[in-house]
Amino acid sequence: MPSYIIDRDYRLLYFDPVTKLRFPKVTAGEVCYRVFNKTENPCRGCRCFQYDSEKKTRYYNRNVECEVLTSFTPLSGAKENEAWLVTLEEYVPDTDGEDENPEGFSDSESVDEVDLLTGLYRYRTFARRAISMLRKNPLDQWAMMAVDIRHFKLFNLQFGDDAGDQILSQIGTYLNSIQQQKTGNCEVGYWGEDDFYLVLPDDDGLIRQIETGIIRLIEKYDRQNSFPPCIGVYHLTEHASFRSLCDRAQLAASAAKQRVRDRIVYFEESMIKDLEHRHELGNAIRKGLKNREFVVFMQPKCNLNTGKIVGMEALARWKKADGAIVLPGDFIPYMEETGLITDLDVYMWEEVCRELRSVMDDEKEMLLPVSVNVSIADVYALDVPEVFRTLAERYGVPPKYLEVEITESVYARDTERINDMVHQLRKDGVTVLMDDFGSGYSSLNMLKDISVDILKIDMNFLAMNGENEHRGIDILRSVIQLADKMQIAVIAEGVETREQIELLRKMGCVYGQGYYYYRPMPMKELQKLIAQKENIDICGIPNRKNHIGWREGI
Repeated sequence: MPSYIIDRDYRLLYFDPVTKLRFPKVTAGEVCYRVFNKTENPCRGCRCFQYDSEKKTRYYNRNVECEVLTSFTPLSGAKENEAWLVTLEEYVPDTDGEDENPEGFSDSESVDEVDLLTGLYRYRTFARRAISMLRKNPLDQWAMMAVDIRHFKLFNLQFGDDAGDQILSQIGTYLNSIQQQKTGNCEVGYWGEDDFYLVLPDDDGLIRQIETGIIRLIEKYDRQNSFPPCIGVYHLTEHASFRSLCDRAQLAASAAKQRVRDRIVYFEESMIKDLEHRHELGNAIRKGLKNREFVVFMQPKCNLNTGKIVGMEALARWKKADGAIVLPGDFIPYMEETGLITDLDVYMWEEVCRELRSVMDDEKEMLLPVSVNVSIADVYALDVPEVFRTLAERYGVPPKYLEVEITESVYARDTERINDMVHQLRKDGVTVLMDDFGSGYSSLNMLKDISVDILKIDMNFLAMNGENEHRGIDILRSVIQLADKMQIAVIAEGVETREQIELLRKMGCVYGQGYYYYRPMPMKELQKLIAQKENIDICGIPNRKNHIGWREGI
C-alpha cells in the first residue's frame, strides 16, 4: 500500500517506492492533496492535525477515480504532531472476482464516463469494461499497454496549450479507431495529462502499429522526434488487482523514456528494484544540492598552434560525503528527466561566478572566460539572461568572462525562443557557443537564423576511418571555411591525438578541447596550472565583429 509522510503544510517529506509506482510523477516538496487527489484544498475527511479525531477515513479520490481508505499516524518524536505517516488502501476491482458486479460499482456508477477531450473512457469505466473483456479469454492472451508522451510539458510550452489539447484529442481519436477495429478485443482509457492505457491482444505487431500511428500524429508538429511516445507493455500472466496491471505497464513506459531509440519496453520484475534505486538517487541528489556536494571541474580550451589555454568549460562532478566522485552519466540523465537539471545548472552558474570572483580577488592569477551549459529545461523554466545578469552583478564579474554553451539540439527545438534568448545574452555581453555542431540535420540552416559567437564541432566529425574518412575530412574543412567567412570561431571538441591536431591546423581550425591537452580537473589543480603565465593566452578566442570585436592576427 502507498505510504508517505507529510508536514503541517501538507508537503511531502518522504514517499515509499509503492507511492512512486502508483503516482510516477510525484516529487518531494509537493502538496499531497494536489498530487494525490488533484484538488486545491485538503482532502475531504483528512484526519491529519485533528488530535481528537478518528485516524481513518474513506473518501472518493479524483486521481485514481475510486474510493480509498486512508489511515493517519502521527510520527513519534515529531513536535506537536508536526509530521504524519499516511497510508492509502485503494478499493480497486480485482480481475479474479466471481461476482456479477465484481468491480464493486453501484448501478449509478456503471454509466460510461467519457473524457470530453479525447473521447476515451476514464479510469472507472475503462477498468469495468476491460475486466469484463479479460474474463472471456485466457489471461495470457492479453497485454496491458501504457502510452506516455516524452517531454509533453515542454511540448505545451513550445507549441502552446491549444496544440497540446489538439494532439491529445487526435491521439484519442486514433486509439478509439483501433478499439473499433478490434471490437470486443481492445479497451482504451485516458487518465489525464498524457497518460493513455490499452488492454489488447498480446500482439507485438499491433503494438508497433499503434506506436507508428502516434508518431505520425506528433510529426505534424515536430519532425525532430523530440516528443516520441514512450510505451510500456505488461504481458498478463497472473491474476492481480487491475490497478497493479496498469502500474506495471506504466513502470515499463517510464523505463522507455530513458532510451534513445526503441521506446517500447516490456515490464520486468527488476524494474521495481530500479524504481527503488531511482527514488534513492533522487533523494541523494536533492541532499547533495542542499549540502553543496556538487563541485566544478574545469576542462581547458587550447590554441592548437601554441598549446596555450584560452578558456575553460565548467563541468559538474558529484563529490559525495564519503569522497567518492560520481560522473555525470550517473546522475545527469535522471536530473534531465525529472527537471532537477535546472537546479543543478543554476547551482553551477553561481559556482562559476563565485570562482571567477575569487580569481579576480587574487591579483596573482590571470582571468580567463569560462563556459557553462544551458539545457532545454532552463530555456523554458527560467529567464536565462536575467539569471546571468543577476549573478554577474552579485559577484561583480564582467559578462565578457561568462560564456554559455547551448547544444544544437536545443536550438532546433524552438528557434524563435532560443534566438530571443541568445540575442539578449549577447546584448548583455555574454558569449554564446553552439555546442555539438553537426550532430543534427539542420545545422547549416540554423546558422542563418541564429547569431552565435563560437561553434563547437561535434567530436563525431573527428571519428573518421575507412571509406568515410575523405568525405568526413571534406565536410569538416567546409564547415571550418564557412564559419571563417561568417567570422565565427570554431573549437574542435574531443581532440585526442597529435594527428587530429595537425589535420585541424591544416584546415584552418585554431582552437581545440580534449584529452590530448587536458582532462577535466578540480579547481585547485587548475589554479596551479594557470598560475604559470606561460600556460595561458589572455587574448582568448575571438568573437564576431558585432559583439566584442574580431581580433586580428588569428
